[in-house]
Amino acid sequence: MPVSQRDSDLEPTNHQRIVDGEVISHAAEDYLKCILKIGDREAVPNQKIADALDVKPASVTKMIKKLESMKLVENQPYYGTRLTPTGHLIAVEILRHHRLIETFLHKIMGLPWDQVHEEAERWEHVLSEAVESKMDAMLGFPSHDPHGDPIPTADLEMRGQRYPSLDKTHVGEGVMTIAAVSDADGEFLRQCADWGVRPGVRIDVVDRSPSSVTIELPNNGRRLELHQELAASIFVKEGI
Repeated sequence: MPVSQRDSDLEPTNHQRIVDGEVISHAAEDYLKCILKIGDREAVPNQKIADALDVKPASVTKMIKKLESMKLVENQPYYGTRLTPTGHLIAVEILRHHRLIETFLHKIMGLPWDQVHEEAERWEHVLSEAVESKMDAMLGFPSHDPHGDPIPTADLEMRGQRYPSLDKTHVGEGVMTIAAVSDADGEFLRQCADWGVRPGVRIDVVDRSPSSVTIELPNNGRRLELHQELAASIFVKEGI
């Protein structure tokens, strides 16, 4: 199946996706999206999936076996789990829904960027293609969500590139711009908003230690020392 094309067999029916006559649960869709976000088309260790979804490894093993039986993933010994073309297609569609919904809630409904993620987690599974198309047009066909993450195209193609996280940068690398901020922690997003840390903002890495990264924001003069865990949630690109 061409990954760039939607398949009518995968269209939601009464808010359910069906593959070869079998319903894909919302929990299964969450696993597919998780694997996509971590590895795209590469194999992802099951422990990373467990950590990302905050579930027990045994639960991951059980779900992976289920997804394998549906031919949505392939488990590669010693490497982890990768999406099949069909699994990848479904995961990209769910991710597109999620990021479009976040953008709609933020830009049209006025919700703060720290409140849209949880709502999108619920809506992403039930959004019809008709509403998705209308939402996309109403927003002016956005390329990125409020947190800076690229929105997959209507043809279900991933776009954009993966940027390094701030904790992987070094002092003296030159001018950098925030590309994206993880939407996983609402409290952190609220703090970032207070600091002025948002996609598109220029930063300079001025110091680092084994446990933290210190940055300056030339636009407001702030100097912030971020713990490595927080720095890992901010993604940057070179230049302005």
